[in-house]
Amino acid sequence: MPAVPMSSTEIYADIKARINRGEAGYRSGEKLPTQDELAMLYSVHRATIARMMMLLRHDGLVVGRGGAGTFVA
Repeated sequence: MPAVPMSSTEIYADIKARINRGEAGYRSGEKLPTQDELAMLYSVHRATIARMMMLLRHDGLVVGRGGAGTFVA
């Protein structure tokens, strides 16, 4: 039976935990994977990742840099 995809809230919690642990690729100043890469990683639609990214930005965990991507704050 295939795994049930995570919700944007669950993905938010997972990425927040990775940031808090200082996991490689999720350390302060590092560029996060693209939304397409995260969608593939979590097996969800890109729109789910976009909603999760808005939450992360709102909470000050990540910042967008126009044309360069999203980085850990």
